[in-house]
Amino acid sequence: MEKAETLIEDGNFQKSELDELQAERQAIRSLISISGGNIPEVMKLLNLNENTFPMQSKFSRSVQYWSVGFALRIKGDLVGAEKHFRQALDIAYDLFNFS
Repeated sequence: MEKAETLIEDGNFQKSELDELQAERQAIRSLISISGGNIPEVMKLLNLNENTFPMQSKFSRSVQYWSVGFALRIKGDLVGAEKHFRQALDIAYDLFNFS
Protein backbone atom coordinates (compact mmCIF):
# COMPACT_ATOMS: atom_id res chain seq x y z
CA MET A 1 0.00 0.00 0.00
CA GLU A 2 2.83 2.40 0.83
CA LYS A 3 4.45 1.86 -2.56
CA ALA A 4 1.16 2.55 -4.32
CA GLU A 5 0.66 5.72 -2.25
CA THR A 6 4.16 6.93 -3.14
CA LEU A 7 3.50 6.29 -6.82
CA ILE A 8 0.25 8.23 -6.61
CA GLU A 9 1.87 11.18 -4.87
CA ASP A 10 4.94 11.23 -7.12
CA GLY A 11 3.13 10.44 -10.36
CA ASN A 12 2.34 12.91 -13.08
CA PHE A 13 -1.44 12.58 -13.21
CA GLN A 14 -4.15 14.89 -14.41
CA LYS A 15 -6.41 16.20 -11.65
CA SER A 16 -9.29 13.88 -12.56
CA GLU A 17 -7.00 10.84 -12.61
CA LEU A 18 -5.45 11.81 -9.28
CA ASP A 19 -8.90 12.30 -7.72
CA GLU A 20 -9.98 8.85 -8.87
CA LEU A 21 -6.78 7.19 -7.64
CA GLN A 22 -7.11 8.87 -4.25
CA ALA A 23 -10.73 7.72 -4.00
CA GLU A 24 -9.69 4.17 -4.80
CA ARG A 25 -6.92 4.37 -2.22
CA GLN A 26 -9.39 5.51 0.44
CA ALA A 27 -11.86 2.78 -0.51
CA ILE A 28 -9.13 0.15 -0.18
CA ARG A 29 -8.20 1.55 3.23
CA SER A 30 -11.85 1.30 4.26
CA LEU A 31 -12.07 -2.30 3.10
CA ILE A 32 -8.83 -3.22 4.89
CA SER A 33 -10.03 -1.52 8.08
CA ILE A 34 -13.40 -3.29 8.16
CA SER A 35 -11.90 -6.63 7.13
CA GLY A 36 -9.34 -6.29 9.91
CA GLY A 37 -11.99 -5.41 12.47
CA ASN A 38 -10.75 -1.85 12.94
CA ILE A 39 -14.21 -0.39 13.54
CA PRO A 40 -12.97 2.94 15.01
CA GLU A 41 -10.98 3.60 11.84
CA VAL A 42 -13.99 2.85 9.66
CA MET A 43 -16.22 5.06 11.80
CA LYS A 44 -13.89 7.99 11.10
CA LEU A 45 -14.90 7.56 7.48
CA LEU A 46 -18.39 8.79 8.25
CA ASN A 47 -16.94 12.28 8.50
CA LEU A 48 -15.13 12.25 5.16
CA ASN A 49 -15.94 15.05 2.80
CA GLU A 50 -18.21 13.92 -0.06
CA ASN A 51 -15.53 15.22 -2.43
CA THR A 52 -13.24 12.40 -1.27
CA PHE A 53 -15.24 10.17 -3.59
CA PRO A 54 -15.97 12.04 -6.82
CA MET A 55 -19.24 11.08 -8.50
CA GLN A 56 -17.35 9.39 -11.35
CA SER A 57 -15.62 7.10 -8.80
CA LYS A 58 -18.74 4.99 -8.40
CA PHE A 59 -17.04 1.73 -7.48
CA SER A 60 -14.89 3.42 -4.82
CA ARG A 61 -17.96 5.17 -3.46
CA SER A 62 -19.85 1.86 -3.24
CA VAL A 63 -16.96 0.18 -1.38
CA GLN A 64 -16.95 3.09 1.06
CA TYR A 65 -20.70 2.84 1.67
CA TRP A 66 -20.45 -0.93 2.15
CA SER A 67 -17.54 -0.60 4.62
CA VAL A 68 -19.32 2.01 6.71
CA GLY A 69 -22.57 0.03 6.54
CA PHE A 70 -20.82 -3.06 7.83
CA ALA A 71 -19.20 -1.09 10.67
CA LEU A 72 -22.57 0.37 11.65
CA ARG A 73 -24.11 -3.11 11.56
CA ILE A 74 -21.42 -4.41 13.91
CA LYS A 75 -22.06 -1.48 16.25
CA GLY A 76 -25.79 -2.29 16.25
CA ASP A 77 -26.99 0.70 14.21
CA LEU A 78 -29.17 -1.27 11.82
CA VAL A 79 -30.95 1.79 10.42
CA GLY A 80 -27.66 3.51 9.59
CA ALA A 81 -26.25 0.26 8.19
CA GLU A 82 -29.28 -0.27 5.95
CA LYS A 83 -28.97 3.29 4.62
CA HIS A 84 -25.33 2.72 3.64
CA PHE A 85 -25.96 -0.74 2.20
CA ARG A 86 -28.81 0.69 0.08
CA GLN A 87 -26.49 3.43 -1.22
CA ALA A 88 -23.92 0.76 -2.17
CA LEU A 89 -26.63 -1.25 -3.93
CA ASP A 90 -27.94 1.81 -5.77
CA ILE A 91 -24.47 2.37 -7.19
CA ALA A 92 -24.16 -1.32 -8.16
CA TYR A 93 -27.50 -1.14 -9.98
CA ASP A 94 -26.26 1.93 -11.81
CA LEU A 95 -22.83 0.46 -12.63
CA PHE A 96 -24.18 -2.81 -13.98
CA ASN A 97 -27.41 -1.44 -15.47
CA PHE A 98 -29.64 -3.59 -13.29
CA SER A 99 -33.27 -2.61 -13.32
